[in-house]
Amino acid sequence: MQLFNTRWAMLFSVNTLVVALLLLFSTTASEATAKRRRVRGSRIAIEQNSELAHTKAEIDPVFKTHYCNKIDQDYFTSCTAIGTAQGSYFATNTIVPIDPNNLLTGIRIWWDDNSITAIRVFTREGYYTRGKRIGNNLQKFVIGRGEKVKELLLWGGYYGGNPTKAERVQGIKITMERGAVYEVLTSHLTGDPYSVDVGSGLMMGVFGTEGNDIGSVGFAFLRRAENSVLTDVYYPQVLTELITSKPSRIDTIKYDNTAGTQDQTYMLTLEESVTESAAWSVTTSLELGFSASFSVKAGFLFAKASSTTSFSLSVGVSTTFERENEKTFTKVFQFPITVGAGESVVATATIYEGKISTPYTGTVVNTLSSGQTFNYTTSGVYSGVTTSASVVQTETV
Repeated sequence: MQLFNTRWAMLFSVNTLVVALLLLFSTTASEATAKRRRVRGSRIAIEQNSELAHTKAEIDPVFKTHYCNKIDQDYFTSCTAIGTAQGSYFATNTIVPIDPNNLLTGIRIWWDDNSITAIRVFTREGYYTRGKRIGNNLQKFVIGRGEKVKELLLWGGYYGGNPTKAERVQGIKITMERGAVYEVLTSHLTGDPYSVDVGSGLMMGVFGTEGNDIGSVGFAFLRRAENSVLTDVYYPQVLTELITSKPSRIDTIKYDNTAGTQDQTYMLTLEESVTESAAWSVTTSLELGFSASFSVKAGFLFAKASSTTSFSLSVGVSTTFERENEKTFTKVFQFPITVGAGESVVATATIYEGKISTPYTGTVVNTLSSGQTFNYTTSGVYSGVTTSASVVQTETV
């Protein structure tokens, strides 16, 4: 009887221990599940509350990190990076005022099988490298003058493909408007990509986090411009530059006052169909296809005679034109000819067509889709054809 009681007591103790362990495991699992739901729920809430939430891709919100307090959304389309927030924050060229020299001209990305390890971005003024470890593989992205990005996709994943490790950006694919495609894809892409709003297609900077490798990355695209105006145009050489012209029409008329006793004044009138053109060249990628409308508020250049073979330049009244402008119209030229009493005069009127090429400087005023404006200085070459120059010569016969 004593042996039976002892065995029963041992069995009861074992059962009690099993029940306790089950309760402990259940509580721990419930807390872990609740924690995951809280974390995931907070990330979803952030994404739902973000004004820049994109619906083009179904990337898991766990891979998104938002830097909306650091990226000026009045000027740039997206403040979202893909990857982890762990590590040191970095940003290149995501400040205003915006400088055309900060446009990205190239990117180099290093990666290995586990993650993207380093990124280097190039601008006209130099380059910046982020990430402390150079991977085994290298991809070079080249952005030519005037080129724009058509699509940019980012993939998330886990370091080494292990879900217990931190999130990472694991894939980048850039498609240019002219058809070139650049991509970096590790072996650990998770789910669908995130489609970045490329706005104007002009890439101004890169932001994200870095440690030994790249934790997260996002791209700062300038918003599309509704219109751009080149204004405050100045021609520094206009007062000293001479243009060489060629005759486009020569008319000779004889006026006879040999029987007269007083001087007589005659009007030599010519009507000519002329075509004049003007174009202001652009020197930065910001002007090349950046704006839906690009106009110029400036004065046409026209020639005035300084001799019978060359002409100086004058600036007309400031008016708004298209950046490349051509007009055809009928122009009337009038020359008063005075003939003395008892004289006969031959008058030769010449209309000249001159080609103009002279440097200019100015300010470009851009109005973005957000309503914000930003200005930058620019320079280029004014090229035009003018028929404004005309001279008349008289000879007594």
